[in-house]
Amino acid sequence: MNHLTPEERQEIQDLLSLDESLLYSLLPYHLHDGTQYSPQGQIEVGRKIFAEIKPTIHRRVCKDWNGCEKIKNEQIQDNVALVTSIADLIAGSCGGMPAFTLATIVVKIGIKQICNC
Repeated sequence: MNHLTPEERQEIQDLLSLDESLLYSLLPYHLHDGTQYSPQGQIEVGRKIFAEIKPTIHRRVCKDWNGCEKIKNEQIQDNVALVTSIADLIAGSCGGMPAFTLATIVVKIGIKQICNC
């Protein structure tokens, strides 16, 4: 796990304070296609983006990292540490979407649910 700067730690804490719908609504901004969405449209597009990326996240978190076993480790019971670990795993393999935001969605949904533990 990479060492976090105070700014990164604050970013993750801010993301963790948002509900799942708001997290999904952040994803369309990273498409850089100039499309403007209604608030509900942003959430729907964000959910679609996450659904498209979910197989990659599942492979990286559940299979490569063995997520069901990792969440038993007390060291990553802290949600900031868990988001950081997941972000490290998925960065660069999620089509330019922000790793901290995606990792926070995974934590909000729950690794047990994502990985079917």
